[in-house]
Amino acid sequence: ITTFGFKYGTPIDLDMMFDTRFLRNPHYIKELQPETGNDEDVQKYIMEKSESVEYLEKIVDMLEFVLPHCIKEGKTHLTIGIGCSGGKHRSVTFANKLYEYFSKKEKIKVLLNHREQEKWSL
Repeated sequence: ITTFGFKYGTPIDLDMMFDTRFLRNPHYIKELQPETGNDEDVQKYIMEKSESVEYLEKIVDMLEFVLPHCIKEGKTHLTIGIGCSGGKHRSVTFANKLYEYFSKKEKIKVLLNHREQEKWSL
C-alpha cells in the first residue's frame, strides 16, 4: 500500500488506486494540520463521518473480491495507491486502516509506504 499526495504527482506503478480527496480534510483544522494520519485524533476526525466508513468498507470489499483472483492468476504482488491532496492525512489514515485489516489475513503480506513522509514536517 502506497500513500501519496496528488499535488506531487500520481505514482505510475500502481495496480489499483483510490482517491480520498472527497472526504473532509484535516489540513484545514489548525490543531490537526501538523499531525498525520498516523495520529489517533486525525484518524478519529476522518473516520467519524459515515462516508469515510462506507468508503473504507467499499475498498475492503473490492480488495476482498480482487485478491483471491490475483492469487489464482499467479500474481505475486498487488500495489495499491491511496491518494489525497498532500499525502499526509486522509490517505495515510485509510492506508493504516487497510494495513491493520489485511495484515491479519493468511497468505497476505502487507507493506506500507508513505511516499510523502519526508514532506510532512514542511
